[in-house]
Amino acid sequence: MDIDLDYATEEDLDFIYQNMRVMDKKEANACGLFEDNFAKDLMETATESFVIHRNGIPLCTYGCAEFARTIHFYFLGTDKLRVRDWIITTKFGQKYIRSVLQMAKVKRGFVRVHTENEVAKGWLHRMDFRDTGHGNHTPHGVLEFWEIH
Repeated sequence: MDIDLDYATEEDLDFIYQNMRVMDKKEANACGLFEDNFAKDLMETATESFVIHRNGIPLCTYGCAEFARTIHFYFLGTDKLRVRDWIITTKFGQKYIRSVLQMAKVKRGFVRVHTENEVAKGWLHRMDFRDTGHGNHTPHGVLEFWEIH
């Protein structure tokens, strides 16, 4: 199994959108990211975007953007993710989050998750994120705000 981490390309992000898990696609749509603008908008708004590949196939993308001295992370996966991939994506994700928070010299980071995305909530909990109890309604779903310290 060949796993690698690279900066995201438009081709990677197009593949990820086309193969995104149903709930992750709902989440992306609730954040205003749709098929026609997903790759372009994500690359323009994110401070950095990464893709984890297995044998050259994009499995997921993650990255962050800074708004008003607050770091907002995102994690979106494809239906190509397997259970054993979660160990690797979790380790990459944890190291990434800690290094971003340390370099930005902020103590908190946030992620928005679709209220129905139970798989993502479980993963975020394992990543030490906690539900803030706050969220917002969008035309494409309800997003909850999760926080990490």
